[in-house]
Formats: sequence, C-alpha cells, structure tokens
Amino acid sequence: MLKKLSSNGKLFFGGYSVRDEKGVFWLLAFGFCFLTFVFCLLFFVFCLLAFDFCLLSFDF
Repeated sequence: MLKKLSSNGKLFFGGYSVRDEKGVFWLLAFGFCFLTFVFCLLFFVFCLLAFDFCLLSFDF
C-alpha cells in the first residue's frame, strides 16, 4: 500500500483517503445494524401475531 500526503494534508492509502474509507465503513456498519434491527422487529411482530392467531384458533 502506498502512503503519501495529499495537497490538503489528508493521508492517502493507494489513492483512497482514510477519512472517506472510514465514513463508508461506518455507513455500512450502521446500515447493517439498522437492517438487522428492522428484521428483528418484524420477526417479533410476526411471532406475536402468530401466537395471537394460535390462541384465537384454539379454545381452551
């Protein structure tokens, strides 16, 4: 990997700026966590609805 200082003082690794790479990484990490959270929420709601349906379909 090439390390060189650009004209505005940011460190570059082979043409990619470190700051931009970190931003992309955090964006991907946040997106992944958000999608996982939404999926878990939908799964929880689905389980609650299925449980409710099971309780309604069977008379105890």
